[in-house]
Amino acid sequence: MADVIAFTYGAFNVTHRVNVLSFGPYLPDNVRKGSPLHGRSVFLGEGTGMHQYFLKLVPLIYAPLRAAPMLSYQYSVTEHVRKLDASQAQVEAATGLLPGVFFNYELSPLRVRIEERRRSLGHFLTNCCAIVGGVFTVMGLVDTLVHRALRVSKSAKKRGGMLSE
Repeated sequence: MADVIAFTYGAFNVTHRVNVLSFGPYLPDNVRKGSPLHGRSVFLGEGTGMHQYFLKLVPLIYAPLRAAPMLSYQYSVTEHVRKLDASQAQVEAATGLLPGVFFNYELSPLRVRIEERRRSLGHFLTNCCAIVGGVFTVMGLVDTLVHRALRVSKSAKKRGGMLSE
């Protein structure tokens, strides 16, 4: 048994590449927000190791504007890498540390719902009025400050002119 374990540790290469990892139907990138493992390459170098990915899956309902809602999943990932030593192969194998790439996943009890909606013309007009009103208010404040500054400088000039005579 010791020979098999030592051989496995010496010959097992855990270099890997994750081209695509998704759960459920494909969703547009603006909804999925990218997938953290797409295109991920890992090179361990010499020896072997244990590479673990811990995935947290969150159910997602995506309701596009003119189509039926779709059920898919988003996920986050945490990874853990442990380099294994061939001289300690029997001890590590006895404690459950084996060379390989492992994906552990857990489903979240929460669900996310993303809906596409069009905004009404009234919403657009309200936003335009808010912008125009904000610009009008700021310009009024700037006008008041400039007017007061000019009035103060005129009165300072008047007082300065009377003192010099």
